[in-house]
Amino acid sequence: MAYELVSELQEASALVDKEASSHAALVIQQFARLMQDEAVNLTKYPEMTLQQTANYPDELAPAKKAKV
Repeated sequence: MAYELVSELQEASALVDKEASSHAALVIQQFARLMQDEAVNLTKYPEMTLQQTANYPDELAPAKKAKV
């Protein structure tokens, strides 16, 4: 399931990028990267999603959303 989400996020990023919304594409790419990096961990331990997201660098969208 996590790997399917990575694929879908990458597709969404490409679609948004074509519409010239570079900020939205960047945010989607950052979430895709998070899921790609953490797919194994989150597949085994989905309850760790918030923690793993919060551990990302503060300037990236996933960490900002996790700390809201």
